[in-house]
Amino acid sequence: MKLLSLFLCCSIASAADFDAALSLAQRTENKVFRDRVKPNWLPYGKTFWYRVQTGPGTHEFVLINATSGGRKAAPSLKALGLPEKEAVKTSAMKVELRTTTRTVESSGLKFINQLSEDVELYWINQEGEHQRYGGVRAGLEREQHTFEGHVWLITSRTGEHLAVGELDTNVDPASTMQVVAALQKVGKTFDFMPIASTGHGAAETPYGSKLITDFLVRYLKP
Repeated sequence: MKLLSLFLCCSIASAADFDAALSLAQRTENKVFRDRVKPNWLPYGKTFWYRVQTGPGTHEFVLINATSGGRKAAPSLKALGLPEKEAVKTSAMKVELRTTTRTVESSGLKFINQLSEDVELYWINQEGEHQRYGGVRAGLEREQHTFEGHVWLITSRTGEHLAVGELDTNVDPASTMQVVAALQKVGKTFDFMPIASTGHGAAETPYGSKLITDFLVRYLKP
């Protein structure tokens, strides 16, 4: 009886430790700062700079002289006499913000951060306010409950807008027109035909099937 009780206690403790390890990133988010250094070496290899998070939503840049051990901190690279580094981007397309206009069915999103930097998540509500929902660390992923029609914004830790998206059963017209604009900008020839009152199965409708057949006959003649 004593041996069985000891085994159960050990099992419970191990499960608790495992759960605590899995939730470590969430529990320490915006509580641990100055925890990493990513050096950006300057020519000749004697000095380097890095950006460090100093608090929730704040950061500073530090310039280190590896030869003398000198250290200089400033709020920007320009203040250190260095050229500004180009902000990290997820796409060449311009990020256009919009508000949430509808709340439909309950659903979920998975954010996968393939960047080398941590990112922040915001829900843009009906009033255009940005409500923060934590972040996703570099190389990790996170599932987030949401609703169809809700608009989400992804930013860098320093506030640069990286991407904006909306959960929908269809591609929203704004995103479609961004693709059209990009194709026109580089002079590409393409066919574009909106089909009203349909979902992702537009190609399976009689009119969609007709368009596909006409396209194949026109361009794939023997």
